[in-house]
Formats: sequence, C-alpha cells, structure tokens
Amino acid sequence: MPVLTDCELPSAARLRQLEAVSELIRITVGYVEGDFVIRFNSSVCGIGELDDRLQFFLGERAHSENSETTVILKIDRRTPMRTVNDIRSALRRNGLLTVFYAADEHLSF
Repeated sequence: MPVLTDCELPSAARLRQLEAVSELIRITVGYVEGDFVIRFNSSVCGIGELDDRLQFFLGERAHSENSETTVILKIDRRTPMRTVNDIRSALRRNGLLTVFYAADEHLSF
C-alpha cells in the first residue's frame, strides 16, 4: 500500500483543521552537535525506538475520539535517504499512510 505524500507542510490554519479531525504525529530529523537526531513529537528517540513509540502512540490513540492519524515529517536536507526510508518503513508497518513531508536546508534542535 503506498504512502500518501504531500511535499508542503500544511499551513497553521490547515494544521488546526487536521488536529480537529485527526491525531498529529510530528517527526523531525535534524542535527544536534553534528549528529542526526530523530525527534518524535517532543522527545528524542533513535531509529530503533521509532516502532515502539508509534505503537505506544497508537495504543493511546485508541482512547481518543479521533480515528485518523496524520504524520508531519520534517527533515534536514542532509539526512541520509536510508534514514528517511527507515522512518517511512516504520510508518507503513504501523499503518500510518497519510504523511506530509518538508525538507529544510539546515535543521537543528
């Protein structure tokens, strides 16, 4: 099943609309002290932890009224494509197929 993609981040107004009808996951990949770091919502995690974080989030979401989940994936342009593909694979394994992508020239936390 293909991942639905959009190459622009939604506007602030569109984000508010999305939050009203779906749960949002924000994944950011950037640099911290010269190393790539993945931030899942507000906490830092490794690529190996991403599946566990997604499963925990989806388990918590089961108690929510919103039935949809939208992912906002923002990456530094220097991020290796392998890392992006690993993140996309984790999203697919967990059934998260609505993804908004954005790239930034120099993204750091």
